[in-house]
Amino acid sequence: EDAGDAGSEIGVLRLEDFVQMAVANNPTLQQAAAVVHKAQGIRRQVGLHPNPTVGYQGNEIGNDGATGQQGAFFSQLIVTGNKLGLNRAVAEGDVQQLLWELEAQRYRVRNDVQTQFYATLGAQRRLELAEELERIAEEGVGAATELFEAEEVARPDVLQAELQLGEVRIIRQNAEYDLEAEW
Repeated sequence: EDAGDAGSEIGVLRLEDFVQMAVANNPTLQQAAAVVHKAQGIRRQVGLHPNPTVGYQGNEIGNDGATGQQGAFFSQLIVTGNKLGLNRAVAEGDVQQLLWELEAQRYRVRNDVQTQFYATLGAQRRLELAEELERIAEEGVGAATELFEAEEVARPDVLQAELQLGEVRIIRQNAEYDLEAEW
């Protein structure tokens, strides 16, 4: 392909470009991903045994040369009945649900972008057609004026062509507004 063709492609965005931008930057997807990440951390924690407690306790330390009352302690909560496994299974279900919600949100974002993309293309095409119709209507006014000057048609025919041109210009202006709104 020659350099002229390559230059014409600069600045053209495809549907997939818009979808990728939306998926990469949509705050609802980032929020849902953060919620999944949090749930995965919780899932990891609920499956672990509780941390032991180790400590030192002392009363009357060094009172009149005596050692006083001093001691160390250790405690460990023992979880029985496969409660850790059950907690892990519940947390895994939560993570799976949040992953499905994230994927559903990703599809919603993609669908919204695709819908808007095609609506914008439709508005763009309506504007192109309205501009073509306006060009034809302008030619019609020119032809009617020439025929009137040649005394081949009456003045109402010219007025009718001008009226149609005015209606077409309103259609074109509405198409411009629609395209601007879609963008």
